[in-house]
Amino acid sequence: MLVEIRVPPLGESITEATVGNWLKQAGQAVGEGDVLIELETDKVMVEVPAPQSGVLTEASAKQGATVKVGQLLGKIDTEAKGAPAAVQAKPAAPPAQPAAAPRPAAQPAAAARTAAPQPAAPPPAAQPAAFARNEAVGPAVRRMAEEQNLDTSRIPGTGKRGQVTKEDAVNYVAQGSAPSGAAAPALPHPAAAAGRAAAPALPRALGEREERVKMSRLRQTIAARMLQAQSQAAMLTTFNEVDMGALMDLRGRTKEAYQKKYGIGLGFMSFFTKACVEGLKAYRGVNGEIQGDEIVYKNYYDIGVAVGT
Repeated sequence: MLVEIRVPPLGESITEATVGNWLKQAGQAVGEGDVLIELETDKVMVEVPAPQSGVLTEASAKQGATVKVGQLLGKIDTEAKGAPAAVQAKPAAPPAQPAAAPRPAAQPAAAARTAAPQPAAPPPAAQPAAFARNEAVGPAVRRMAEEQNLDTSRIPGTGKRGQVTKEDAVNYVAQGSAPSGAAAPALPHPAAAAGRAAAPALPRALGEREERVKMSRLRQTIAARMLQAQSQAAMLTTFNEVDMGALMDLRGRTKEAYQKKYGIGLGFMSFFTKACVEGLKAYRGVNGEIQGDEIVYKNYYDIGVAVGT
């Protein structure tokens, strides 16, 4: 029997979504409850599970396509020959084991000896050692990893069994590098590494100095709301006090030598500019801009300063 997979209700006022990744491919056996496809709305990521066990015979919705609530995504054949017997045998296996277990209760020593040569410890021990975080992360983290080109195995996970959560990934990107400090140089995305690589050779091709990342529907909605708030809300400027003691001492020790070497005075604007560049390296999104449905991350830093002549 063919069972249709359709777009489920997506929430109040949401009528359409964008097709994300197909986690199962056509012709692949699936079990009831297995996540088949990810749908992305303006607010959340929605996982569509398999309604029944069988073989996924059709995956008609293409990745990146816009689908509406109730639209057909694919079909499952519950009676296909390719359906794995293990899926059907799993419910029957547990009842057989408990029934057989009470019978040899009178022979605990023999059972213990026969179990000893076949230790069950190695498989559980091997599972954590071979535990692949890339397969264990949720759809939101996988999508974020694809957009940001992140290696999820380098992100410290705080979830169950060390699983990487969306908050872990967001914090990792916000920091610009792994908390340990050693993982950042291996990733191409942290602004510090990109900025240092771009600084020595400024006359590069534009493609090497900028990086375009297509925004998700959720991020497009956030961008639109932020722009709307900027045009409708009152803008605010804040002032924060900073301890300049260390900077004053540094300038006092070096300003005379700087004056003799370069013939100009060492002002504070040089230090402020340097601080701005380091801040943009640490928070690369501040140095980016939105063009259409893409975010352009820039690996160079143009600082404009108003001066009096």
